[in-house]
Amino acid sequence: MKGLKQKRKERNMTTIELANAIGIKQGSISMYENGKRFPRKEVLNKLCEFFDCKVDDLL
Repeated sequence: MKGLKQKRKERNMTTIELANAIGIKQGSISMYENGKRFPRKEVLNKLCEFFDCKVDDLL
């Protein structure tokens, strides 16, 4: 999910800050960004809401 990393960096946020903002663990954000795991629908929706974007923008 290269788009997720890009959106996070555009806001000058760390993975810890993003994880805290949406209520998940920092390790999960890292795994999503590195393509080792894909977020559940609920988490994906939180990310889209947080960044005010569509799912395609995060992929």
